[in-house]
Amino acid sequence: MKTKIAIGPWLVSADAEATRLAYRRIERSPADECVCDYCKNFVAVRNEAYPPEVIASFDLVGIDWRKELEILHCGDLPSGLHVYEGLFQLAGHIESGPDSWIILGQTSKQTNFYRLTSRFEIGVLQIEKASSPFSELPVVQVEFSVELPWRCGAPESDEA
Repeated sequence: MKTKIAIGPWLVSADAEATRLAYRRIERSPADECVCDYCKNFVAVRNEAYPPEVIASFDLVGIDWRKELEILHCGDLPSGLHVYEGLFQLAGHIESGPDSWIILGQTSKQTNFYRLTSRFEIGVLQIEKASSPFSELPVVQVEFSVELPWRCGAPESDEA
C-alpha cells in the first residue's frame, strides 16, 4: 500500500512496508559502527537531531530514524555547534516538489533544502540506482543538514 506524505514542499508516494523491510535488514547505521569521535558524538546526540515532525513522517513512510545510511561531519560553527549531513532512503517516488540541489556550474552545486527549524533542513530527491537493501526498489533519497552540540565526552578536534 502506498502512503502519500508531504515532506516540506515535496509530495512523496512511499511504499512504507517495503521501506520497513529494507531497514530491518540493516543491523546498525554506519555512525553506530564508526569509531571516529565525530560519529560517536552524532550517536550521543542523535535524539536531538530530528524534529518531532520529521520522526513522525519517517515512521509513517517506514524509515528507521536510528539507521542513517550515511553521516558526515561538515565542520563546527562559531556557536560551538557542529554541522552534520546525512541521508536516508525510502521505497517510492516524488510526485511533486522543487529540485533539492541547484547546479551552479560544471562542477558546483548548492543545496535547495527546506528549513524546518533553525538547526535542521531537509531535501528530497529521486535516485536511479540505490545500494542494498534498496537496490531493487524505486528510491527517494532524504538528505538532511543539522547543527548539533558536542556531547560525546571526547575532546573536540580543531579539524573538520
